[in-house]
Amino acid sequence: MGGNRVDFSVENKILLEAKAKKFITKEDYFQVKRHLETSGFEPGLIVNFRNTCLKLKRIINIY
Repeated sequence: MGGNRVDFSVENKILLEAKAKKFITKEDYFQVKRHLETSGFEPGLIVNFRNTCLKLKRIINIY
């Protein structure tokens, strides 16, 4: 998947990107979108562990 590495893949079906930042940025979103396009996975998740409440962003790969 290029020079970037995916944090986790769940059963080779779901891409999971773990973050520990104040906010999830557009760059984070586009990074996961690029991983989805090159990997062929359909759903991707960005999970942000920095907040007091766990923040989750679901991204779908639409061709």
